[in-house]
This record gives sequence, structure tokens and C-alpha cells, in this order.
Amino acid sequence: MIRLVVLILLSICASPSFAQTDTLLLKKHLTEITKTDDFRHFMNPSVLDEVAAYIFENLSPFADSVYYQDYKVNGVRYRNVIATFCSEKPKTVVIGAHYDVCGMQEGADDNASGVCGLLEIARQIQHVDYDHRIELVAYTLEELPFFRTENMGSYQHAKSLKEEGRDVFGMVSLEMIGFFKDEKHTQDYPIGILKLIYGNRGNFITVVNKFGKGSFSRKFSNQFDKLCDVKSKNFNGPKILP
Repeated sequence: MIRLVVLILLSICASPSFAQTDTLLLKKHLTEITKTDDFRHFMNPSVLDEVAAYIFENLSPFADSVYYQDYKVNGVRYRNVIATFCSEKPKTVVIGAHYDVCGMQEGADDNASGVCGLLEIARQIQHVDYDHRIELVAYTLEELPFFRTENMGSYQHAKSLKEEGRDVFGMVSLEMIGFFKDEKHTQDYPIGILKLIYGNRGNFITVVNKFGKGSFSRKFSNQFDKLCDVKSKNFNGPKILP
């Protein structure tokens, strides 16, 4: 999955040259992110800060710049972590993953796996000269009770891009990329009937887009289908779908 995202970015935005994926490093990141003494959700801002600091530290050796995007919710400070590559380029491509969890769980798959992917992508693209500015963003507060509210880290980041007048070419969200099961009945959906179309085994990668997707999404989906070694499927739906 991580190699695919890098390959697609290269095919869309740059010449083909990148480092290979380090699976041992991915495992190390996953262990570090999930080993905190308490759960990394909104009721434990100090734990979220520890994870944010780890992400910051591991993005810093590779990016042009890394910084925190702080904002307050109910008087409490929360923060996104943003790393930039090829910062002087006019158009922006965003790759994001959230580091908070829903409830009392370690969240190894949802979504430490996505954050590990983000960190590994940073290492792989560090020497690439892209045609676009690349922002890797670790988001906070993507889960309930802030899901689908203005307090989501992704909303705050998108708002800042709009306020700055940035030209955003596209965005990729790395979400739950660490789960794989060949057994039956290991895949659920927001709408049960989708099992008839996509099957009930969690043994594939889904590229999810909203209806009316733009040029970047079309190129990304097409390249993903061509390059993916694991079974991949495309899903296009209305933005109101959970």
C-alpha cells in the first residue's frame, strides 16, 4: 500500500526514484505509537501530545519543514503535525492519516497503521523533486465525538489551506491499511448490501472516492489498479455516506 502511494505520486508528480519500504521500521513505529500507558483519544490530550511528538520527531529528518498546527476545543489545545516537501511548488498534494482512536482501544489498525504509512512515505520521498508541494499531515480528533464537526483536525487543516489561498491538486487519506484477512465474514460495510458487491473477506484494498471526483483522484485510482499487487477495488459514493 505504502509503496503504491509513493509510486503513484511519482507517476503523477515526479520522476521515478524512491527508497524501498522498510517493514521492520513500520513495525517499530506501530509498536511505539500503540504502547502508550493510556488511550490516545480526546480525553487524554497528554497522550495525544506524546504521539504527536513521536510523529514530529520521525518526520523531521526527511521533510523541508515540520510544524504543529495547534487549535483549541472546549479550552483544550490539540494539534496536527504537518511535514512539507518541495515547499516552494505552487500546487499542493496532501497525504493524511489520523492518530487518535475511538474509545478505549489501542487502535493499531485504526489508525496507527495509517500513521506508520505516513512516516514511511516521508522516508521514501525525502530526495524526490516533485512538481507539487507535498504535505504529510497527522490529524487529531477525527473520531467521535468530533467526527463530522469543525473540530476535526482535517477540517482545521483544510480550513487553513483555503484561508491561505492554496491551490490543492489532490488529497489521499491513509485509513486502516494494516488489516488483512482471507477468512469469510471479516469485512463489514456501512450498508450491508455492499457485501454482495465487494464480498465479505477483508483481503483487499479499497480506493474510496466521492461522486464527481477530480483529475487527481481519477489518475490515482487508475494507477492504483495498474500497480496494486494485492486485490484492489474502487468505490464511489455520495459524501453524505458515513
